[in-house]
Amino acid sequence: MPEFLHRISGIKVHYSLCDYLTDIVHNSLEAGADTVSVEMCESDFEIRCTIQDNGCGMSDETLQSVMDPFYTDGKKHVHRSVGLGLPFLLQAAQACGGDAHISSVSGHGTEVSFWMKQDSVDLPPRGNIPATVTSLFSFSQEGNIIFCHRWHSAEYTVTRKELEDTLGELTSVDSLSCMKLYIESCEENLYKENTHG
Repeated sequence: MPEFLHRISGIKVHYSLCDYLTDIVHNSLEAGADTVSVEMCESDFEIRCTIQDNGCGMSDETLQSVMDPFYTDGKKHVHRSVGLGLPFLLQAAQACGGDAHISSVSGHGTEVSFWMKQDSVDLPPRGNIPATVTSLFSFSQEGNIIFCHRWHSAEYTVTRKELEDTLGELTSVDSLSCMKLYIESCEENLYKENTHG
């Protein structure tokens, strides 16, 4: 096997926007964040996503390296010598006429943002937003996750903490089912408001 293929074997290739969001939120929680904010804003022309956290952040040196597909800190995935998540995101965004940006302050947190044109033939599918948010909210590491989805003037926001206060631990089948149904209804209402508004 060629060296490059050997180095990236076993790495999940992102297919949807939800895959990118999941990867970035997991990174935030693993960086010690106790609050992660995810915002997805859509219009007829573009889709913009911003993920902010208050985790450990990165030094200027690390920040300059994270878009290099052959860079990894060796801590998150000890058996990998590459880290393709952010480089793939940048490539996908630029292929859709958009871009991606990351800013970080060591000890204070990180912000990742990207945007893509809605009419691009290369635009990845959104993925299953209710299933993704449900999965993120049931992630084993502690921390509050805030998810906001905007479409033109309509929006909804759900937070992990509020759902925990309402449903209890977000690990039981009943809690997971209720949470997913609730987010599905929020998604339906979001598009309904824009269709009839």
